[in-house]
Amino acid sequence: MALMITDECINCDVCEPECPNQAIYLGKEIYEIDPHKCTRMRRPL
Repeated sequence: MALMITDECINCDVCEPECPNQAIYLGKEIYEIDPHKCTRMRRPL
């Protein structure tokens, strides 16, 4: 299961470059995670 980005996301751009699978991307309002690319266990980010 993938990680999930919570409502606490402030779009600080720190998480996107940290993802080794390039699963994090900027959605319409906050960053989102592509669950098909994410290989980590489900937990808040």
